Amino acid sequence: MKEVSKLLERFRKVLDSGRSDMISVSRSVYDVTGLKVKEKDISIRNGNVYIKCDSVIKNEIILNEAKIISLFHKKGGSSSVVKIR
Repeated sequence: MKEVSKLLERFRKVLDSGRSDMISVSRSVYDVTGLKVKEKDISIRNGNVYIKCDSVIKNEIILNEAKIISLFHKKGGSSSVVKIR
């Protein structure tokens, strides 16, 4: 039974780290553009951040992509993130 609890604990830590990156992306977008993006609309896969939002908001985010990613890395976000899509 202890092995299962250790496995579940490791799984929880992995999920929490992904959630914290999504929160950091959301805050970085807000700090740079002033636009709020919900964490549930953000996903991170293979070094890319995918944001589901209006095309007008997405264009503003893409225009400020370098600043957002730089701020995200300064806040301690995952260094594997290199692109916003």
